Amino acid sequence: MSGDREDLEAGLVDPCPEVRRLSVTALGRLPLADRAGQVLRALGDDDWRVRKEMAAQLIRSPSGAALEGALIEAAIQVDNIGLRNAAAEVLAWLGGSAITGLEARLSGLPPSGRIAACEVIGRSRDPRAAGILVRLLDDPEPNVRACAAEWLGGHGGEAATEALAARLSGEDRLLILAALQSLNGLGARLPCAALIPLADDQMLAAEALTALGRCGDPDAASAVAARLGSEPAAARALETLHDTGGETAAECERVLAAAPDERLDALAALAREGEPDRQRAALRCLLWSGRTEFVPLFVELARDESLHPVLLEGLEAWGPAAAAALEDLLPRIGNRKLASAIGLLARLTRPASDRDDTARFAAYLDADEPMVATAAAGLIARLGDSRAVPRLIEMAGHEQARVRRAAGYALAEIGRREPAAVRAAVIALEIEGGRGVELCRALEVVGRAAPRGAARAGTCRRSSGSGWSSG
Repeated sequence: MSGDREDLEAGLVDPCPEVRRLSVTALGRLPLADRAGQVLRALGDDDWRVRKEMAAQLIRSPSGAALEGALIEAAIQVDNIGLRNAAAEVLAWLGGSAITGLEARLSGLPPSGRIAACEVIGRSRDPRAAGILVRLLDDPEPNVRACAAEWLGGHGGEAATEALAARLSGEDRLLILAALQSLNGLGARLPCAALIPLADDQMLAAEALTALGRCGDPDAASAVAARLGSEPAAARALETLHDTGGETAAECERVLAAAPDERLDALAALAREGEPDRQRAALRCLLWSGRTEFVPLFVELARDESLHPVLLEGLEAWGPAAAAALEDLLPRIGNRKLASAIGLLARLTRPASDRDDTARFAAYLDADEPMVATAAAGLIARLGDSRAVPRLIEMAGHEQARVRRAAGYALAEIGRREPAAVRAAVIALEIEGGRGVELCRALEVVGRAAPRGAARAGTCRRSSGSGWSSG
């Protein structure tokens, strides 16, 4: 594209945004100090790509600083938002004298101009920015104060944190909200007593609860739990508070165990339908409550792979009570929920071949629903009950591969504890087809008493490795 002034002027006002963008690229190769009109026109273009290209050219150009005065005027005007934002981006990057110039203009600007200047200063990485923003927290205009508090969150530092925390006790709710948001973004740990009153204000509740969750004070538990039915952020806050550990975690669990039904019901609704972080937090809170009436909900949610580890961790903390609650539930549910319940029980049950009630679990191996039979095989594998071996051998020939695999796994696991019982049951069988594969896997664990079984199980042989295979 020609660098001729007329061609450049025409290109900057061409109807096609791509032509205008290419014209800006050409403009960037020229000295910009005497082209303020063209620069500002491009920075205020209707197309964001043109504005972005012009800002990039100014940042790269050694003569960009010569336009600071024009850029400051553009950044504090309110008629063209695109121009204002693009100019602010360039000034924030330039820093230095640009920030000095803005600071010098602050006292003479109207509120809208001070807000715009506050945004530029807030975007910059200039080391003086935080100090200027702290002073703007006392601006007579509420929106300027809130803007300063918001941008302080991107700078931090002890002085900024202390200044923001000091504003929490005032009457300016907009400033308090912005200060809380910034303090939460900075990870500040604030006194529980200063935050509890703020949690009663609907406008401030979500941010105040987030801060309460981070405070680590046991006294915050009851204050946060009191909002479980009215503010979704309370569950996440209580989760964060509990993760502090020690006395604080114990107090959270005590408060949850004693919580009114309506609060726990609100947690249950959030666990079913909340967004992922709040759903997980609500589920953990229900688990910490230790209330067995929510076990059916836990079984329902167990099918969600993202929640399954949370459920196992929480139920394991219950100890034997978790297995007992799940066992009591089994006769009252069916199909998919039954499979989930048995699956959870299998993960929670400790290996125990001396239990005398395992026969009732083995009955689920005969379920018509493959998912139930598969889950039951996993539970029997955990229990190590050799009385189920004949039925597992039958399952090893099931038409569905996942059922066969579950049966083979169970036979192998039982064989680790009672190899003679499994070997005696398997060795006399014809080992062929899908069932043969699973029986060979069991033989890999218990060993094979050749040659007695070789005539009838001739298709099960040593592979090139150390295991058995069927063929």
